[in-house]
Amino acid sequence: MFYQQSITPGVLYTSTLFLLVLITIVSAEYSFEVFPVERCPLSEQEWETASDRLSCNKSHGYHCVPNKYLTSLIEFCYLLGYKILFKEGNCLELAANGILNHVRCNTTFACGCPDKYYYGNEIYKFPMCLSINPLLQCFNADVKCMSLRSLEVTTSKPQRSSVEGKGDDESMTTVSNVLKAFQKAPEHGCNPGYIVALVLCIIFFIITPALAVALCCEIRKKRKLKEGINKAGGYENLSLKPTNKEELPLLNQECKKASFQKKPKDSKDSSLERTSGLQIRGFNDLHHYAKVGNYDKFEEEFSSVENRDLRTRDGRNCLHIAAYFGHLDICKHILRENKTLFSSKDNNKMNPDHWAALGGKTSVLVLMSEYGCDLEEKTDPYEENIVLFACIGNSLEVCEFAERKFPALLHAKNREGWNPIQYAAKSGYLEIFKFLYYNKVDCKSKSDKTGKNCLHSACENGHLDICNSILSKEPDLISERDINKQHVGHFAAKSGNSEILSALLTKTDKHFLKMASKDNINILHVACKYANLEFCKQLKELNILNDLCQETTEKGWNAALFITERSVDEDNRIKILELLVEDDLIDVFHVSRAGKTILYNACVNQSTKLVNYLLGHYPDLIGIERALDPKQATKSQEISDIFEKHLRTEKSKRGSFFPRFRCNW
Repeated sequence: MFYQQSITPGVLYTSTLFLLVLITIVSAEYSFEVFPVERCPLSEQEWETASDRLSCNKSHGYHCVPNKYLTSLIEFCYLLGYKILFKEGNCLELAANGILNHVRCNTTFACGCPDKYYYGNEIYKFPMCLSINPLLQCFNADVKCMSLRSLEVTTSKPQRSSVEGKGDDESMTTVSNVLKAFQKAPEHGCNPGYIVALVLCIIFFIITPALAVALCCEIRKKRKLKEGINKAGGYENLSLKPTNKEELPLLNQECKKASFQKKPKDSKDSSLERTSGLQIRGFNDLHHYAKVGNYDKFEEEFSSVENRDLRTRDGRNCLHIAAYFGHLDICKHILRENKTLFSSKDNNKMNPDHWAALGGKTSVLVLMSEYGCDLEEKTDPYEENIVLFACIGNSLEVCEFAERKFPALLHAKNREGWNPIQYAAKSGYLEIFKFLYYNKVDCKSKSDKTGKNCLHSACENGHLDICNSILSKEPDLISERDINKQHVGHFAAKSGNSEILSALLTKTDKHFLKMASKDNINILHVACKYANLEFCKQLKELNILNDLCQETTEKGWNAALFITERSVDEDNRIKILELLVEDDLIDVFHVSRAGKTILYNACVNQSTKLVNYLLGHYPDLIGIERALDPKQATKSQEISDIFEKHLRTEKSKRGSFFPRFRCNW
């Protein structure tokens, strides 16, 4: 009788609510908006789609990583850009200050840790960095963390119902907290004996799969040595084939998703699956046949599977996939046999018709309309419709279809106030832009969040033809600014397109382009930040470079500090610096209000070429009064070695001025 008591719905509800509130609090602790998601994008296409959905851009780049507590995956537009280099042997997390931090994994992961430098917008290439256990607050590949956290449950004292003044090292795991909620509620039928049984179950179902991770990763290493890995992205086949992948324990399943491929039924498809990584993305045979358009195989598989709504890792079912690739016969078969699949939404809340629009498959949309599907439905909460997805996917035909069937969609906006013509301007699709303008879509519409108009977006992404079209039709847009008081010149400087700058000068003057933003950032600062050398040269030709070089921002940054704010394109950054010092236009030894220098920024970003160059040409950057110590800016051994070499060289030079004289008495 003692062990036969059951957990009441009230206890389960309380525990679930506790976890949801915890995750909500964590996601609200950042200075900018973040969105919890079940899964992060696992391919370049999915990444770009998610970026467009959040209206991210090059200056506010899309990222998806675990939060600082590893309680949730979160997506957001990162304020420091979209293409940031990170070191091998580390995953990422979004720290409390809103900065992407390294999380060391080369000594903790059983498999899947990045083995080379990578950009933050390519972290999807390392899926184990995006696979976490929110309850235990561990990466699924971190076997030691998983086992230790699960053991904490057994070592927690039953009588302790709260933890006061605890630090990070003393924090209990989420599992422990949930168990304590059970202990505090005897009125719900919970008792210590039941808790012991529950704890033993948790330990069994976590530690056992954790050991399986280590085993399967060891097998993978041996297999790699013996057979080799396909450099195009494929993985070795695994002879074991579970009858139901969904019944695998969590860790075993995650390791298999990230490391292995099951042998396909049809050997002819093996090469495609190995090179495309479909198994890693959660594709089964049904999804695969929907992708390649093999109707006979699809029909056979569709009739035999028990669950026709099985999802890929990004939440798509077979209809989403067939619709995107335009396989009309397969779509018709699905709608005829199981129309309810149309109502299924993927992780981005997209219906199959949204995917058809993204892929430019008008015939599929016509078919869906004939079957009574709602093609006017928008994603929730982003409020995107088929026209917006057509603008992302460059499908004029879908836009024309929508204009005939659902004309109101041409003028609809998403949650942030973007209408289709802004999407077309951002994507650079001139024919769609002209079509929407002809149909009187508001060209002067602004983003509710950023205040950008379509000319800003076209300049930012370097689309000269659309810029020229807008300037000829709506020249007044050139004088508008976004919420940060940035004008078209700032956005042109981001793209670095000097032809756009010339086009802008036909409608405005140099005085307007010299105007700074709210933070006193001018177009030279932006061009230096993004290493746009040709743009800087054009500013010199316009004879405005000297004035721009004299300006500093609210933080006390001059153009020199912006040159080393990022680590990419180091050769161009060195050439920009040489351009600015050529006529003594800039102070290389400038110190910001916070004590940062051009050398300090270079060390922070581990820009080895720039550090070498600066120490070689401006050795006095070390030891400037009021400046932060650049040697303390990074723990990079390579940067430390550069400093050591420089110091030895300087010491040798000083020694040459005081030669030793040996006296013979």
